[in-house]
Amino acid sequence: DTMRPHDMRALVVACLLVSAFWAWGEEATGDAVMKSFSIDVTLKADGSAGITEVWDVNLVTSRFSELYNSYGNRYFGRILDVSVQDGDTMLDFDDNWDTDATAQKKAGHCGLVTTDDRVYQICWDPGQPGHHRYVLHYTATAVVQPYGDSQVLMSMPLLIASSLLPTRIATATITRADSALTGDDIISLEVKGTARGGFSDGRIRVQSTGNMSDGDYMAVQVLFPATAFGELSTVGAGTSVTADELSSPMMLDNRADAYQESFWSKVTGLYDQYPILFLLGVLAAMIGLFYLVKKIVIALL
Repeated sequence: DTMRPHDMRALVVACLLVSAFWAWGEEATGDAVMKSFSIDVTLKADGSAGITEVWDVNLVTSRFSELYNSYGNRYFGRILDVSVQDGDTMLDFDDNWDTDATAQKKAGHCGLVTTDDRVYQICWDPGQPGHHRYVLHYTATAVVQPYGDSQVLMSMPLLIASSLLPTRIATATITRADSALTGDDIISLEVKGTARGGFSDGRIRVQSTGNMSDGDYMAVQVLFPATAFGELSTVGAGTSVTADELSSPMMLDNRADAYQESFWSKVTGLYDQYPILFLLGVLAAMIGLFYLVKKIVIALL
């Protein structure tokens, strides 16, 4: 039997409803849900990086007086030049951010806190419940650090998820400021944690492999030739990562990743970003294939 038009419409509607209820269920289970997270890292010749994070958040409650992200300086130096934007509104930077201040005092502001153990925290006013698109800009020094006599290393967590803000999908890109990355610029590349990725089209791309909750992370470890960063500076550097430290949980992952981004990785990445369109595309391809096979069989008979 062939599928009748009204059966096909019913199937498409069912797929849309399932996807909609799945998304709604994710957002209704907590105080906030990160619908998507992206981080773009632009490496400079001196080893520093200009970094942009985009947080697409559905905030359900008003009980938060601030949102923040923590950055341990084990893998880089200092954080400078911080700005936070909420939608079209640029938040005012507070030079003396007080995490214990009231929500009223934090309203419309952002700040940078440095803890005693040299952990940086970018903090900001989350605003009222609803959908928010927070954009964080900052500079991190010594993202690329010396490693041996002729190599330099970038070893960086891109996202460490929290149970307070479960993340549906996270993506990252790493590029150079002065020129496109080439295969000759990369000695080795490893993607770690709940993520996959690789190098293609002049950039390193990384994407989470599923929903991320407390303790899930995605990170990269990239070994470059020293000649790729001719102006490398160690001023303000954190603790350089040693060979022994490469065996730590953050640095070592048994799930080895391909140096080049595979075709299958790109296909699954498309599904993660656009599940409804992907499923509809697969459905349309299957229907087209069915009619093609049917025509061939009829022609042969």
